Amino acid sequence: TVSVLYWSWIARRMVRAKVTVHKATDVPKMDTFGWADPYVKFKGATTQVQYGKSSTIKKEKNPVWNDAVAVINRDTVVRIKLYDQDMTKDDVIGEIKVDVREAIDNVKFPLREKGTGKAVGECALWVTVEPLPSPPKFIPAGNADAGTVTLNHAFEGHTCLKPHYSGKVMLPIVSIYEEVDAFCPGAQVLPAIAPDTLYGGRIVEHQGVLAKYEVPMGLVQRLDALGHFEALDVIVDDSGSMQCGTDMKHPETGGGLTRWEEVYWRLFQMLEVMSMAPQLPPAMTVRFLNSKEVLDVARQNQEPPGVYVSRIKGILRGAWDRFKSGGTPVMAPLQRSFAAYEGRSCIRYFYGDGVPNEPVQQVVQLVANRSDPTRNPFTFFSCTNDDGCTEWMKECEEAAPYCAEYDDYGDEVREMVHDQGPAFPFTMGVYLIASAVGACFPEDLDAMDEGVPLTKASLESILGYYTTAAQYKVYFDGMLKAVEANKPRGQMSAVDRVKYGYINNWRQNCEAFMGSARAIDIPAVMEYKNAVRNAITSTRRR
Repeated sequence: TVSVLYWSWIARRMVRAKVTVHKATDVPKMDTFGWADPYVKFKGATTQVQYGKSSTIKKEKNPVWNDAVAVINRDTVVRIKLYDQDMTKDDVIGEIKVDVREAIDNVKFPLREKGTGKAVGECALWVTVEPLPSPPKFIPAGNADAGTVTLNHAFEGHTCLKPHYSGKVMLPIVSIYEEVDAFCPGAQVLPAIAPDTLYGGRIVEHQGVLAKYEVPMGLVQRLDALGHFEALDVIVDDSGSMQCGTDMKHPETGGGLTRWEEVYWRLFQMLEVMSMAPQLPPAMTVRFLNSKEVLDVARQNQEPPGVYVSRIKGILRGAWDRFKSGGTPVMAPLQRSFAAYEGRSCIRYFYGDGVPNEPVQQVVQLVANRSDPTRNPFTFFSCTNDDGCTEWMKECEEAAPYCAEYDDYGDEVREMVHDQGPAFPFTMGVYLIASAVGACFPEDLDAMDEGVPLTKASLESILGYYTTAAQYKVYFDGMLKAVEANKPRGQMSAVDRVKYGYINNWRQNCEAFMGSARAIDIPAVMEYKNAVRNAITSTRRR
């Protein structure tokens, strides 16, 4: 069975139905020789969520899959497309649309051509729909784990929906105001979250993005920070090595990507999430290390989010198809960016995969000494499997205030399980908003990988609702256990000795984490950060 929903969706979202494609019959030949290599894809008709794809059956006229996906509550119709896998571009054979509100048992659906609706010969798909009558069950109030979901019981009896992190507990995440009571019975929403103000009062326009990335309604408020900047500038590495392969998969097809294409998708996804902000910087540009082209990706006046996203996708696609390789000259492009928006507040992003042509310390000093860091935050994105080539980005993060560094979502989510524990819902939406504005919030969004628990107030600001003491304790204890479990064996670095040596300090300060607005206001946390800073400094001196 298959399901490419993020592991957190299964536990915390209302799932409408399990949809199974059993088989296809009379699949036509798409090429001159041999039979087709058929597979199917599932997509939500309303949300446009790509739910997954089946396995590919080689050279088969009547393939059998018995593959299934979980469909979320906002989709009442699922489009199932039949493809023929090819060496170059996969051919679309046809599609069907299935209403998932009612149960059906192994029903035959004639395949139709996309657009014309004509029957594709005698070809048909056989489908079963099993509506799920209720959302995940929450542990009753009063239990030590109150308000959390026990994942391996969330959909008992539906084995295809069993989450990857079976047996763990996770705080529920909610993207829509009206869903709070369903997922968090009795929970009180933060005062700043209200239906008429949430997402700029344009909730309907954003439902596709909210469902696609599972954005917490509390964290999305952080996008308001973008409206305080006069400019946004993206610097992209277009050196020759960007044509090398990467471990990130194509978000729509699941195929492999080059580093260049990885940047395209990561940048587009971030801009898509940014489109939910009530206000974006009036000037938004994308520039390159080698090409002199500068792209204008600013949102036009009164442009609906969907129209904006579609337009910038075309702009980016055109530029990415005009790739011209070169070296990795970082200093001059950064200086051009600083000069272009001198005197204006500007949030900057750098995507790259290699060591600069110039001495690393020159680049580090340029970023660290930029004017007014609070008005000019900077975020680096590593786009390579070779961590050594982007170590300089981490040096910039450590040396420069209001500076962050992120890897791709797959790598970050693996790290976050160790850094924040199984109860913290690190969805794609959390990752993308942290990527967009994490450098503006060094106290929590950019500190989630530093080995310090989030305060109860910070956690609630992300989720968008007040947690009980028991809920917070589940997160807090799980976070410390996860950090302990990841403790290196043998000799540790100076920074690791500090990190793992403070775990008991955090336990002793649990009440402070529950009562303080920010972790940095807790004396033990301030001591810890100073100790880490000293460890980094002493290591560099050796």
